[in-house]
Amino acid sequence: MYTTMPAIQAAETLYVEKDSDLAVIDDDIPVYKYPPLSGLDRIRTLELHATDSDTIECVLREVGVLEHGYQALSYVWGTDEKPARALVRDGPDGNTLGYIPLTANVHRTLQDLRDAPGIPKKTFWIDQICIDQVGEEKNGQVAMMGSIYKNADRVIFYGGAARDDEFEMKGIELVERLDAHFSPNYEAMYEIKNLFVAYQKRHTLPVQHMPDDIAQDMNKHATAFQWLAEVGYGEWRQRLWMVQEQLLARELGFLRGPRLLSWTSVAAATFCFYLRFLPPSYVFDFWERPTNSHTLPPAKRWRSPWDIASSVFSVWQPQYGAMRGLGSSTLLENMYVYQHLECRDLRDRVYSVLAISSDTDRLGIVPDYQKSPADFFHELSVKLMTVYENMYPLYVASCWDNLSDPSHPSWAFQIPHPCLLRPHLVPFRISNAVHPYSAFTPGNEPRFSEDHSILVVKGRVVDKATLAMTRIYFAKSVHLGVFDDSAVASFSGLLGTWTEILALLGATFENACSLVSTFTPDPTWAPPATGTRSGYEEMATHFWWYFRHIHLGIEAKRRPDDQDGELRSRAREEVLSALKNDMVRLGLLKPSSYADDILPDQNKWMVTEFPGRMYIHGRSFAATQDGRICNVMNEVREGDVMVALQGWSRGFFALRPVHGTDVFRVVGEAWVSGLMGGQVYDESSPAELDVDIKIV
Repeated sequence: MYTTMPAIQAAETLYVEKDSDLAVIDDDIPVYKYPPLSGLDRIRTLELHATDSDTIECVLREVGVLEHGYQALSYVWGTDEKPARALVRDGPDGNTLGYIPLTANVHRTLQDLRDAPGIPKKTFWIDQICIDQVGEEKNGQVAMMGSIYKNADRVIFYGGAARDDEFEMKGIELVERLDAHFSPNYEAMYEIKNLFVAYQKRHTLPVQHMPDDIAQDMNKHATAFQWLAEVGYGEWRQRLWMVQEQLLARELGFLRGPRLLSWTSVAAATFCFYLRFLPPSYVFDFWERPTNSHTLPPAKRWRSPWDIASSVFSVWQPQYGAMRGLGSSTLLENMYVYQHLECRDLRDRVYSVLAISSDTDRLGIVPDYQKSPADFFHELSVKLMTVYENMYPLYVASCWDNLSDPSHPSWAFQIPHPCLLRPHLVPFRISNAVHPYSAFTPGNEPRFSEDHSILVVKGRVVDKATLAMTRIYFAKSVHLGVFDDSAVASFSGLLGTWTEILALLGATFENACSLVSTFTPDPTWAPPATGTRSGYEEMATHFWWYFRHIHLGIEAKRRPDDQDGELRSRAREEVLSALKNDMVRLGLLKPSSYADDILPDQNKWMVTEFPGRMYIHGRSFAATQDGRICNVMNEVREGDVMVALQGWSRGFFALRPVHGTDVFRVVGEAWVSGLMGGQVYDESSPAELDVDIKIV
């Protein structure tokens, strides 16, 4: 870390500290004044000069954005403080024109770029230096950043300053060897396209284990794995801007200290940890609360290293396939997928992904840092609801739990934080039939009140929540595979929710099927077939074994003096027993199924596969007045209504009536048992049943 040292009065100089070295800069040198760029398609590039000191010296030149001949830098700004300086000259040996203030991170980065033997050409584009940060040109330059990175000869990612040589060399040797070892997997992983699916199919990949000599002597390689985790999951991976910088690059490089490495080798290591091909314990330290967690409701939310691995994979996959340019993902999809990455300005949640979003031109969004974040996101929400032909913007916006601020329209985007609740946006179509109109029909497009505070859409109320359960969270230890007290509490809460709902509606196999249908909605997946039962009947059979397996695990951890735990245990036992009796009656279980604690072989897959298919984290369950079960994004309450809306056929929306008015606030998307197949409009058309639904 650099710090500004007090000026020594006799010398009238400013000292900038770099570790134990001091760079001396004449205090009389003025701040550099940027001359205006001569056109809208013009940028500045930076030429670094070799020096014998720690001082950064450079020349700034104006060029056309299409001229190439420069390398773009991707890096972490660090703090807002700018204790360091770069001298700007009018030529290699020319006069000093002034200095540019630098953050400590950029100063160290420039030193490593200058000293890197693997980068002989020293012409770069670096936003902190090449854009006048205090002038009016910033909006236009930010709008051009997609073109800047697309036309760069290479994009270099700075992975931080090097530590001691032994530590660095051990890590570099390991990452290069692992890259070569696991490279036979890359083609299959590219075809799979999704890291979570790759994890489910990891047993089909050609290489599933580390090299034997490494696996057999992990102590010998512990230091190298520490380097790999530090570099692969470092701060640079958490930058939101780095996504477009990587996706648009012609060529990628990774700079660690002054050593240039293969970007692919470092990227692949992150998802090898995710796939458990490398020991995941080395990256557990990267579970952390976000810096702005105080703005979020409840506490059991963490930034996961698997989020980082997933975002890296989403960049690696198209890079591996040599696909460049405009992405196939929409702005909304990119905002959600990369929500856990960091940016300094809230508006950059949008601006940083414009260049890689397929609908940017259609939306017509131009960076404007003069607008406040609140005004910007409200205007964005109106534009999205106007431009899109369906309710997808409402679906995505509701992930951010907009009920927490009653002054903010619940239908609009409010994004000062990652929605670490992770209420799942499922990537597949649950249903195509909830509402007959999957897109808005002419004359029935969304409307707004004059001040754009109320959204008016067409739809129909179909049911109401009568028993509402609290939102479900999984503790950090659940994700780590550790069955400690916090994991027991998580599973106890989950089983308690299921127990209370089944006890109310009846612990029957039919209701178990209804319950399962609301949290395993993926129609492309089903458990192994064992007979003529439907997919949900098959899952409900396995569900009983899963419920019992988790119940027994909780019981093994329960203290003898835990009276509340005993009451919860009895309630679970009653539901399990009633379910078992009904399933025995139907021939789905044998009477002896409860005789011991052994999990049958045909049901063991449930323990590992089924939990990964449950869409429940950050969501809540409710029983309805008509005896149905619903699974709702965010936290449902008694009195919330389930509504079918025009322009959305893959689910319902839970809306909360505003007392004393005819308007609602959005809770989130809802999956309702027994209605996901279009039953709401079986006998009448939307023209007869749908009315105006006002959402504030």
